[in-house]
Amino acid sequence: MLYADDSQLYIVSEKLQDDIGSLEACTDEVRDWMKSHLLILNEDKTELVHFTSVLKSDAVKLDSLRVVSCDITPSQSVRNLGVMFDDDCLMTSQVNVISKSAYFALFRISKIRNLLDRALTEKLIHAFASSK
Repeated sequence: MLYADDSQLYIVSEKLQDDIGSLEACTDEVRDWMKSHLLILNEDKTELVHFTSVLKSDAVKLDSLRVVSCDITPSQSVRNLGVMFDDDCLMTSQVNVISKSAYFALFRISKIRNLLDRALTEKLIHAFASSK
């Protein structure tokens, strides 16, 4: 059996409560299609994020979504193609992940700094910064 990774569904909705049923039906159809093509939808790894604006305090929050036999509750952040998206669209999760990664990489460079001359250190730092 093969798993289908990174399948994504999204919906833009003004009245969320009215569209939950159609979204759940859509996930059932996707699962059936996958099954007919010898693929498996892994409900245990399924994630859900409900994007809303921090400016819309009256926005209806999604409690859960039924996917096949599991109730999926919304996460505060999800990873998509290596980028962390958070539910309020502020990218704070992504900034935190990049900051932590950058700090650790600079820490490791500092451990070998005494073995490098200034020009090589500059090249290493520029290569590191450019890659991020």
